Amino acid sequence: MPPDQLSFKRALRIAFDDPLRALVLLWQHVHVQGNLETGLNRPLCERQADEGRLALERGQTLPSIHPAAALRAVDLYLAGLSLGHGPIARKVVMSAGAEGTFWVISRRTGWSSRIAESQCGHPEYWLRHFQVVPAAHKGITISVRPAPRTLVKPSNKNLAFLAGGFLDGVLPDWNATSPFRCQVLKDPTLRWSSVEALLSSAAKAGAAIVVLPELTVDAEVRERIRTWLRETTRESQFALVVAGSFHEDRGGARRNVAYVFDDDGNEVLQHVKLRPMRAMPDEEWVEEDIEGGALVSLMHAWFGLVGVAICLDFCECGNVPVTDLWRETGPALMLIPSMGTTPTNSAHRRKTEELARLHGTVAVVASQHGQIAEAFGILFDGSKTTHEDRPLLNGKLPWTHE
Repeated sequence: MPPDQLSFKRALRIAFDDPLRALVLLWQHVHVQGNLETGLNRPLCERQADEGRLALERGQTLPSIHPAAALRAVDLYLAGLSLGHGPIARKVVMSAGAEGTFWVISRRTGWSSRIAESQCGHPEYWLRHFQVVPAAHKGITISVRPAPRTLVKPSNKNLAFLAGGFLDGVLPDWNATSPFRCQVLKDPTLRWSSVEALLSSAAKAGAAIVVLPELTVDAEVRERIRTWLRETTRESQFALVVAGSFHEDRGGARRNVAYVFDDDGNEVLQHVKLRPMRAMPDEEWVEEDIEGGALVSLMHAWFGLVGVAICLDFCECGNVPVTDLWRETGPALMLIPSMGTTPTNSAHRRKTEELARLHGTVAVVASQHGQIAEAFGILFDGSKTTHEDRPLLNGKLPWTHE
């Protein structure tokens, strides 16, 4: 019997005793190996899924049914178990014969995407309550951590955000020629005045999430942000503040790092840029003099996974690991500090359109021009309409209006 059939048979046998591992085996069977289309009959598989779920609830072995039906049966069975309070993220280490480590992660109630709603030839049609995320993707390690307390429970059904940049003309203190590097802003005092005004505006608007652009917040301004969050009294509470990003030296290597703070100024996440800029716009060589990272940390909120990506980490195309990273991880929300122009923003839109069809992903982008005083806040939700404003966009995450 082929190895994939052996793993499928094993998944059926262990579904009652070890449903998490069974779900991963079934996901591998239909997602990685592509064994979903053969013999697929939607009405029949849906009936088989209900019968399989009932069998598991009675403590019986999952019967030999179509892989799609088995996937849904285990998904429904897991959803009915008491796995604890709040979002569930469980790490599953597979045994010999099914290599790898995976995360099994609960989706928000009522999750859907266009593919999940309409195309039964995709695993997402059958897997509605949980998602399976590999713990590594083409050399990039993927970790999942709990979100801050303000994003753990659906206490706020109407999450507002503010995203965008600055018109103060403050630029990074670049070196004169490519490869470009910077460790400070040319005028951090003026930039802090702009940041403080932005944060005050966000607090008055009741924003829960704030996103600032790439290469706009150096170490001095970042510490002022933390102090402001700790000491300033506000009626509304921030859940996440993505304090832009900047270059810094780490262990002999230069990195581009984004920091994420909670309402008290505590660091809840940091992201090291994975994909440095190396391009030739207008026949001029432009290189970002940093080394790329190899780790992505996702936060698990009540509405799903939250990812942070710096510019090319999200919108890159071509045969490189980051191109399909987010397709594999399936974030509900991407927060993106970016530096670029209209083509960069259009690339973010194209990537979000793809992810929205598959996963229902929404992307919030803070975009700053690298040479002139121009900035945009942008919301991409997979629709044909782009929500954009200059230099700041106040908005609400679309699925939180339910």
